[in-house]
Amino acid sequence: MENADIDILLARKVDPSYPLPTMIQALRIALYDEYHAKAVYLKVLQTFGNVLPFSNIVQAEQRHIDELLFLFVKYGIEPVVDDWANKIIIEATLVENCEIGVAAEIENVKMYDDLIPYAQQPDVLDTFYRLQAASYNNHLPAFRQCVANYSQNQTFTNYTTSDPLSNLNPQNIQKMIQDFSSEKVNPNLQNITNIFGGMGTEFILGAAAGAVVVSLVSGGGLSDLFAKFSESNEDTIPDESGVPDNNKL
Repeated sequence: MENADIDILLARKVDPSYPLPTMIQALRIALYDEYHAKAVYLKVLQTFGNVLPFSNIVQAEQRHIDELLFLFVKYGIEPVVDDWANKIIIEATLVENCEIGVAAEIENVKMYDDLIPYAQQPDVLDTFYRLQAASYNNHLPAFRQCVANYSQNQTFTNYTTSDPLSNLNPQNIQKMIQDFSSEKVNPNLQNITNIFGGMGTEFILGAAAGAVVVSLVSGGGLSDLFAKFSESNEDTIPDESGVPDNNKL
């Protein structure tokens, strides 16, 4: 069984010239989009395990589907065929899928903006508003937090396998730091910001006194320094779980 209005469903736009009442089109578009979101997030869970925020959000998507299906029954609307199962392709890493989640939830909010004018019944209008609010207030922040968590932790994990300064002498490293402190725009500045990116200006300029840098080159290693810095800032790094979705929809 196929959806005869598949072009409208994929475009997520009501077409007033299509031979189907506009409110019915809007409901079918909303349900098809919620089916799509659920299918994507389920695929992530099947691939990466029971990871947050996907495990919370996929449950919310099912509640959204149930809410819309109630309206389908109430108004005698032909159900949308959920044909997403074999069409879903996800990204290779969890953070990339969180980025996709951010984009998808933004698009979902915009979709409801486009559908709301066609919600001619109070309960349909109320449902559209609440599902849109769930995406904006719960799902979108959760995916953004997932991306932010990865970015913060990546600052430290990038330096655990090698020391990019190991072949430099103290004078060269000091020169790099001096370039940074004087805001010279040159390759040295790029090098130092790449190496110490995320540590902050205060840390970098503090190293310019020489003791830390000389210690690194003479045997300490960047991995040791970054490990110590990470431990001292452990409380400032959010965990990887994301923001739970406590929305009831």
